Amino acid sequence: MLWTLLALVFVVAILFQLLRKVVQPKIVEYDFLDSNVSSSGHHFVTIATDVHGQYCSLCENGVQTGMQCEYCGVLVDTVLCLRLLAGTMSCKTIPHLTDNDITHHWIRGNLPSSSVCFSCDEMCGDGVGLIDYRCSLCQITVHADCKFSIGERCNLGANRDFIIPPDCINWHKGGYRRKRQLIIDAISMPKKESFSSWTPLFVIVNPKSGGAEGAAVLKTFRYFLHPVQVINIEQVSVGSALRWTDTHPEIDYLVLVAGGDGTVSLILNSLEVLRKRPPVAVLPLGTGNDLSRVLGWGSGHSGEIDFGQVCSSLRESKIVKLDRWTVEITHRRRFGVRPKNKHLRMINYISIGVDACVTYGTLLIVL
Repeated sequence: MLWTLLALVFVVAILFQLLRKVVQPKIVEYDFLDSNVSSSGHHFVTIATDVHGQYCSLCENGVQTGMQCEYCGVLVDTVLCLRLLAGTMSCKTIPHLTDNDITHHWIRGNLPSSSVCFSCDEMCGDGVGLIDYRCSLCQITVHADCKFSIGERCNLGANRDFIIPPDCINWHKGGYRRKRQLIIDAISMPKKESFSSWTPLFVIVNPKSGGAEGAAVLKTFRYFLHPVQVINIEQVSVGSALRWTDTHPEIDYLVLVAGGDGTVSLILNSLEVLRKRPPVAVLPLGTGNDLSRVLGWGSGHSGEIDFGQVCSSLRESKIVKLDRWTVEITHRRRFGVRPKNKHLRMINYISIGVDACVTYGTLLIVL
């Protein structure tokens, strides 16, 4: 009986290995698509969704597993559809201009739930197949019949002051072959009056923070911002992504760090080498975010990110100075050998002990 069981296990193991060899080419191809940025500007990642009512942006077949562009949201169900779509439709990262003005980048169908038409204020996107349109730049949704009534020009929406227009930058692909990140080569300020308070937002994300929350944060902000504004610290260094700031000191910008206290400290160290240091906000991920809590950004974040609420919080925030220390530890010589000195960085954002007593006592005297 034992030998029969062992033989059965051996046969199953062989069949499993043969099955892996048969399926492996398809897995490799999909894995390559996870990091491929095509010449059309798209960045497709494999997805599996249990949400009904999702359709291929080319053939209109229903999609449960397929590939989606993280930047503009187009969805395809096969590699063939991906290649055909990439050859006929560019991403929002490629500027579309009319008389030097940015035009809407329309994505047909797969609208967010409870979408409202920008033109007539009626519900839109309901039905089977690719129904109605969404602009991947300003995020407005419209009926197919109302699309031509709102004009071609796009103002990038209510939060345009945080978004880099696609015609204001030149970029290249940095990082490893399977870990590509868009990096700014050159940038210019928008000339339109509607961008008078323009302060581009750069979101620096640690994808490992908070379990899978970091990856979801990357996807969300790439959806609303220009992809060059969303930096994955596992793919590119902060110094490389923000090197353009040394040659463009006239441009003010903000940084939002998505991660825990350790990530915030790491990013602050990286920003020190830049000539122009930006204000830094925090989107806390995971647990134990004491620094974020003290600065008023909360103790943690979970669930979907409300991009509009994040922008409102940034506008309402105020800049405060942070007490950061450089601690140098010098070791004594022992047995003729001196260990290497250590250089540490410390953030002093809460205190106990003598200095706290002095502060508390001073407050009592003032009161």
